[in-house]
This record gives sequence, C-alpha cells and structure tokens, in this order.
Amino acid sequence: MSMPAVGSSLWIKGEVRRYLTRGDYDAFFAGWPGRTVIDVATDATQRLRAALVEVTLRRARGFERSVTLPEPIDPWLRSKLGPMVQGLFTVYERNCVLDALAGGITFLTPHNIVDVLTTEPWLSTAWRLANLYLDSLGAQRLDSQAGELVGLSQGATCLVSLVYFDQTDPFADYVVHEAARVCTVVAAQRSVCRSVVTVQCRSTSLSTSARPLPTRVRPTAGFLRWGAMASPDRRRWSGTRRRSCRRMSGSITEYTCRSWRRQFAREMAGDASQSGLRRNDGLRRRPHWVSSCCSARYPAI
Repeated sequence: MSMPAVGSSLWIKGEVRRYLTRGDYDAFFAGWPGRTVIDVATDATQRLRAALVEVTLRRARGFERSVTLPEPIDPWLRSKLGPMVQGLFTVYERNCVLDALAGGITFLTPHNIVDVLTTEPWLSTAWRLANLYLDSLGAQRLDSQAGELVGLSQGATCLVSLVYFDQTDPFADYVVHEAARVCTVVAAQRSVCRSVVTVQCRSTSLSTSARPLPTRVRPTAGFLRWGAMASPDRRRWSGTRRRSCRRMSGSITEYTCRSWRRQFAREMAGDASQSGLRRNDGLRRRPHWVSSCCSARYPAI
C-alpha cells in the first residue's frame, strides 16, 4: 500500500489521527497547506484542536460525575490555602498571594472543558488535559495507557480533575501541594531578583567611586614624537603638558621609554637634585597631568 502524498487530504487525516492517538505532531507543520509559515501553523493548530475537542466531547457523552464542586469555589480555596499562606508570608503579602493562588486553580468540568482545550497554547498539554478529563469521568482515553494523574501544573496555573474529591487522605492534598510549589517558585524568584538588584547596586557604586584599571595600548605617534620625554628643555616640557590627560595616561601604561621611567620615579620620590623636570619647572608640585591621571594608577613607582 502506497503512502499518501504529503499535503493531500489523506495525509492530513493521518496527521490528525496520529495526534489524537498519541499526542504527537510536527511542531513545524511541514507539509501542511498554506501560503506563509504563520498561515500554515495557524490552520494546522486550529484543525488539530478542533479534532481534539470533538473527540473529547463525543467520548464524554453519557458519562456524568456525581461529585459537585463547592459553591462558591473561591472562598473554599481560600480557606484551604489560608493556613499555608499565613505561615509563609507576611500580613502585607497574604491577600495578594491568596488571590494569585486561588485564581490559578481550575477544576476540569463539563462546563469549562471546551474553553480549557481551546485556550491552552500547547497542543501536547491540551491532549493530556483531554485524557485527564476523560479519566475523571470514567470514559475511554485517547490512548491505551492507564492514567493515574490528578492534575497538571504549568507555571502558576494548576488544572485539577474531579478525581481530586475522591481523595480522603489529608496529607495527599494535590491542591495544597501544587500551591506550595508555586509559592516556592515565587519565593525563589523573589530572592533571585533581590540578589540581582543588590549586585547591580554594588556594581553601580563601584563604577562611580573606583577609578578604572589601566588598559594597555600601543604607543601613539605623539608618544614616539616626544621621544625620551626627560629632556630638561622647558619648552618641550610645556608642550607635553598641554597634551590630553587621557592620551598621556594611556601612553605611559606601556612604559616603553626607560629614561622617562627613571625620570618619573625620581619625580615621585621627590629628588629635586636629580629631577630635571622639577629643576627646570621651578615648582614644588607635580605637573597637572601627573597629579590628575597617573598618581593613583602608579603608586608603586
């Protein structure tokens, strides 16, 4: 028997059948008809999702669950999750945490199963939710494996089947367990955010208070033109002083001139008898560019 051509109606039916029986599908939707990639992905997703909803409703027809949800559901969830939230969070955070936890828990019922399957962004998760709903009703699953799950959690959202109300062990409360997991994730994210903010504040304070480390650069043409830069000639020294401080400090980093290094050491040591720079300058202070750029960078010289 020959395989159907890719993109034909028989091939599309085979892809839909594969998704319904195994929950498997091609995430790139290669071979599906359409003009653009977005159109292909949109049309294929809608077709697979519609087939899933249709099969789920058809298999669930005639099955009913005797368990009814507590009405209203929000106060019931708050009373169940309240003791845990009071023990983990402060007074100022309890109301917000309770609102988030209670709003993220959804029970799969015949009234909301269509909305849950159509709004779930992942097709694989929607297929698992359909099996979870069929298990809670006692209907035939989409696959042949036996299901033992009570619910599924994704992020801060928890989807629970009606099998949850069959549990009699107070220590096997799935809702409280998943709510605790969400609280743990939120607490971890909050601590990580605080550490990141602290590191950013420390790095900002260091960058504004500490001087940058010297960077090695190649000698510029002006540095080579200055030569030894230790000449006692006052005119050459005056011309050097007018150079840019940043350019000068970057050039000195290389220490390519031994005569200038010795002269700089004498100047820093205060030896007026051997320092041609100080003798010719006639001042009892270091030059402008030395005091503003290089004194803090080269304290060991």
